[in-house]
Amino acid sequence: ADAVHPLFDQSIHPSTPLSDVTVVIPSKDTNETHLKELIESLPAVQKIIVVDDGSASPVGPIAGVAIHRLAESRGPAAARNVGLRLVDTPLVCFIDSDIDLGPDAQQSDFWDPVLFHFDDPRVGLVAPRVQSKPGSSVLERYEMTDSPLDMGRHPARLHQRGRLSYVPSAFILVRTDELRRHGGFDESLRFGEDVDVVWRFTERGVVCRYEPRVTVHHRPRHTWSALGRQRFFYGSSAAHLDARHPGHLTPLRLSPWTASAWVSALMGHPFIATLVTAVSIARLRRSFPKGTKATSERDIIAARIVLRGTFQAGYAMTQAVNRPWWPLIALASVGSKKARYLWFISAVVPALWRWKQQQSDLDPWQYTLARIFDDTSYGAGVWAGVLTLQRVGPLKPQLA
Repeated sequence: ADAVHPLFDQSIHPSTPLSDVTVVIPSKDTNETHLKELIESLPAVQKIIVVDDGSASPVGPIAGVAIHRLAESRGPAAARNVGLRLVDTPLVCFIDSDIDLGPDAQQSDFWDPVLFHFDDPRVGLVAPRVQSKPGSSVLERYEMTDSPLDMGRHPARLHQRGRLSYVPSAFILVRTDELRRHGGFDESLRFGEDVDVVWRFTERGVVCRYEPRVTVHHRPRHTWSALGRQRFFYGSSAAHLDARHPGHLTPLRLSPWTASAWVSALMGHPFIATLVTAVSIARLRRSFPKGTKATSERDIIAARIVLRGTFQAGYAMTQAVNRPWWPLIALASVGSKKARYLWFISAVVPALWRWKQQQSDLDPWQYTLARIFDDTSYGAGVWAGVLTLQRVGPLKPQLA
């Protein structure tokens, strides 16, 4: 249920040593100084492979590092697969060239929290937390709290309908044979190949975990236009992923009762919405085992669960409106004052709530504008992919 997670004894070393790990670094026009800094932060790793993905200036020789150059750029998935074919250790760690491991990587126990997971033979993939590198600009400060690579501070077992369904491939540790058995990365995907790997693993019963006790940093985009392009391309992968994993890219998944409550409220019938919510609470309360709690306690617990779920569903609805559905509501806003009002509320209120929750040091309106730009860029990418592949899965809500 993704409610309980392994917590390992820090005084015990994992049974998998770091000598069983080969690091593969795909590189495309990477600053040579940055690349060398990354490699120098891996002194305990015995095998490092750099795959130069057709850089304009080829990666030069680096002591102790095997360099494999591709004549032309084939994308990150292909570069990782080339590196995978050269690996002869039980585990392979893929690290993007814009990752900064920092001084913590020099410590002998840096890798332990992720290596520990492989003591469980069912685990095939583990990823640490990837935060944005601190900076002083508005963009850098925004990325500090809202990087698309940062999966948060809570551990998770990854699965399609879980709290976390995937992790980025900026830093992932994988069983070599398991990845080969599942065909490696899909080279036809320029974006979203990391999501595809995790979902193929989990669909076949391979356990994938997110372990935030290890944190690494990545370098953020330098301009807002670069950030917009990144988010657009991320969004464009949704249709391609939907073609491979139908039904998993829905922008909104609601229970029929929660959907009825919100539809009633949005149509201007608050009494009906309240009645539906009250019935949901009563239905949940009746499902509790009798005698385990006093009647009043069961009422409070049921009400808390339903109201929290309703609130979270409302937030999810605003996310859908602000990201994949914004072109539709923009079209509706042309002739509807109510649509314009709902669009404004769904864009501003959740952004301000997130600003407070994330404790961003940006001005609230700076953060709100950045968030809107982020969401609309991603949503535009979703539509580009949907129109190109003519797949509406990333736009369709689901009742479950």
